[in-house]
Order: sequence, then C-alpha cells, then structure tokens
Amino acid sequence: MPKKVLAAFLCAGTITTVVFFPAPAFAAVGDTVLEYGSQGADVQTLQEQLKELGYFPNSVETTGYFGTTTKQAVLAFKNDYKLTDKEKVGKTTETAILKALAIKKASASSSDTLRKTIIDEAKSLNGSPYQWGGASPSGFDCSGFTKYVFAQAGTSLPRSSQDQYGIGKAVDKAALKPGDLVFFSTYDSGPSHVGIYLGSGKFISADSTKVQIDSIDDPYYWGPRYVGARSVIEN
Repeated sequence: MPKKVLAAFLCAGTITTVVFFPAPAFAAVGDTVLEYGSQGADVQTLQEQLKELGYFPNSVETTGYFGTTTKQAVLAFKNDYKLTDKEKVGKTTETAILKALAIKKASASSSDTLRKTIIDEAKSLNGSPYQWGGASPSGFDCSGFTKYVFAQAGTSLPRSSQDQYGIGKAVDKAALKPGDLVFFSTYDSGPSHVGIYLGSGKFISADSTKVQIDSIDDPYYWGPRYVGARSVIEN
C-alpha cells in the first residue's frame, strides 16, 4: 500500500485532515497487480515490453487493455522464465521482464559490434587475389574467405560453402543484415559459392579472380543464382 501523506488545513475555524495517496509508480514495480481486465498506461507499457521481447504480436496494436492477447503473451513469457501466479503481472514478473530487456539490449549491442567487425574485416580484404583452396590474404577461395573473416571476429565457420550453408539459421532475403552469409549456385548445384552481405543489396566474396563487391540482385549472374542466406550471429 502506498504511504499516506497527511495534511491539515484550517477551514471555517476547524482543522480538516486530508489524506493524499501519491500516484502509483509503474504498476508491476509498486503494489498494483495487472491482470485480465486491467487497463491504462501501465498495461500499454507491459504490452510494448512484451512486444519488444517477441511475446506480444507485432501486428496487434498496444491498446492498454489487458485482454486475451496480452494474457497469452504474459503466460508465454512466464512459462519461458518459470514464473507462476498464472497471467497476473506483479513485481516479480516485472523484474523478470526488465532483466530480459536488459539482456536483449546487451546482446543486440554485442551482435551489432560483431557484425561491424566482420564487415570492416571483409572490406579491408577487398581486392585480395583468388586462389583455389586459399584461406589467407595471400589468396582466397570463397569459403576460405568467409572462414578467415569470421575467424578474425572470433567466430568459427566450417571450411566448405556447403557446410557453411548448414549452420546458423535461415534468413529471408528481405530480412538480410550486414554480416549474414549469402549463398549462390555457380559451378555446382546447391550452395557452391558463399559471400558476406554488406547491406544495401551488396555482398563481398572471393570471386574467380579476386575478392570483390557485387550486387546480390545482379540480373546477369548473381541474381538468378541466389539460393539463400544464413545467419550465425544472434539477433
């Protein structure tokens, strides 16, 4: 219960005592418990937090009303974090949500740094000579290039393009991020060529003569040969 604030006023010759209750803090941090049927700014904040964590659907508006969608999102979160008390959101749940958000933010910062390191390293090798079976700046083949670049960023990759295609998670072309691996079918069926996505439709790879930057949608060569992408970086 919030602390009471007492104030005395002199009205018409009598002393009147008035009790003030301070405005509640964010519900789950104070004593208020959010549950099915609750509404207001605190509920909307909860919905936005759960949306950021991937529990509240992106396609659903955050209305500030604790309905079925919010209940399902809360239950999914609490199940993942081994929390009880059904769909109610009190101090324990809010603490867990804030901790999850902090971890996600730290992870995103770490992954952004890793992606930048990979891109910077890859670009620094632009123009390096091609060499079949090469995996060093003196000469690269396509998978030797990606393996070397990722190793400089502290991430280990398998040696062949086919094996690199089998790790991490698949990424839709429209959702590509700098640092993702992009694959093409060139001299052989399947993912026989691999490069590193740079952003803005560009990728870098060890082509048949040197390391160079190309358009992933080049209609004359790379576009028709694109077979997919993988991400080995969290977020």
